[in-house]
Order: sequence, then C-alpha cells, then structure tokens
Amino acid sequence: MKAVSKVPTSEYYKERRDWLKKYGLCINCKEKAEPGKLYCFECAEKASARSRRYHQEHAQEKNERSRNRYSRLKESGICVRCGKRQAEKGKAHCSTCLAYCRIRDEKIRREKGLLPMEMRGDGYHCAICTRSVEKAGDKLCPACMQRNRKLADNMRGHAGRNSRWDRDNSRIFGGECDEKKRHDGAC
Repeated sequence: MKAVSKVPTSEYYKERRDWLKKYGLCINCKEKAEPGKLYCFECAEKASARSRRYHQEHAQEKNERSRNRYSRLKESGICVRCGKRQAEKGKAHCSTCLAYCRIRDEKIRREKGLLPMEMRGDGYHCAICTRSVEKAGDKLCPACMQRNRKLADNMRGHAGRNSRWDRDNSRIFGGECDEKKRHDGAC
C-alpha cells in the first residue's frame, strides 16, 4: 500500500494555479484578478515592490559578476556577448554577434530618425555627420570639410620631405637615389 504524502507537490500547485487562472482569480489571494493577469491589483503591487527591492539589494553583486564574466571571456578570446564562439581578431564579439549588433544599432538609428550608415556620403549627406552637403556630389558638409582640411595641413607639417617615412619609402620603393633627392635629404 502506497503512503499518501500530506505535503502538496509542485503538480498540485500547477493544477491550482491553472484552475484559478481559468476562472480569473488571483493566484495569491483568490480575489478577482486583473483582466489577462494572474494577480489582483494589490498582490501585483506587492509582488512588484518585492521584486524591485530584491533587485536593488542585489544590483552590486550582479554588476560585479557581469564585470568578472566580461573580463574572463575577453582575456580568453571568447565572445563576451554569447560566450560560445571565438571572438573576431581585435574585437570582443564573434562575427555572429557583431552582425546582430550592427542590425540592432541600425534599427535604433532609424527609430531616432538618423540616416542609416549606407546613406552617408551618398552625394547628398555628409559621410561624417549626415548633415546635408552644400552642393550635390560632395562627400562632406562645409564644417566637416573645414575640420578635415585643418587636420590634413597639420599632418603635412609633421611629415615633410625629410621625414623618416618619406626616406624609408624612397629606399624601399624608389630604387637608386638620384643626385637631386640626395641633395634634398630624401635618401
């Protein structure tokens, strides 16, 4: 003869919950539940407050675990998002997660009303800031063009004819050094 346990099982609780849900009663206090919900208004408020309090108390621990997981995966060269595949060289994510992030970011940009990345530099929008360009066919707006010109002038000032890079390139790709280049100090 089988002994009957007086302790309710998980099966009992599942049946009880399903029955209460079927008749639109709160699964906690058996009062009338909110339409389409499992709890009445009071029990839902209590559950929400309890959940909020728990998450506030354990937020620091959760953040610390997340930081440890991220650093451990990154050091071992595994994707920090999925934790399954090898990360791309020089990145923290695998190719699958990078593609997913690209799609997600594109969707967010569109929701904000920003131009998609593929429309940048199309001859009507600036390739850097996506503002309208001055004349059709340009790749940059006037502000970005001015900023890039200043940067280019600055770089030219640092990399003159006698720069180390220029001398090395002349030796590697220039072949024999003629008299004029030697006089200018390029060889």
